[in-house]
Amino acid sequence: PVPPQGDAFRGAVQAVDAATGADLWAFEPPVWRQQACAGSTLSRACLPDAWSNAAVSAQGVVYIGWQGGMVYAINGTTGSEISSYNISSGMQGEPAIANGALYVVSCNRMVAFK
Repeated sequence: PVPPQGDAFRGAVQAVDAATGADLWAFEPPVWRQQACAGSTLSRACLPDAWSNAAVSAQGVVYIGWQGGMVYAINGTTGSEISSYNISSGMQGEPAIANGALYVVSCNRMVAFK
């Protein structure tokens, strides 16, 4: 079912210590207050998860997409935001890292960052 307009969707990316299970950090985007993800219309619904799967670079940067249409680059050690880009559409799957570039596929388009 579609939630009523104005409901708040909250979420976080959280890192945990693999050996102990202890929380290391959490990253929270702004609250999403729409009925569907970014880029959805009544005639063309985009139904991704709230978060895409993450891709992690060799330098420890976590790249992840969010239902609000944002792609985030997060410091994998501290959890702080390095950068973000508004792709204006929800994402399914994970960003891909290849040949020195980051590739992100959303419901509406593909973007490459070099």
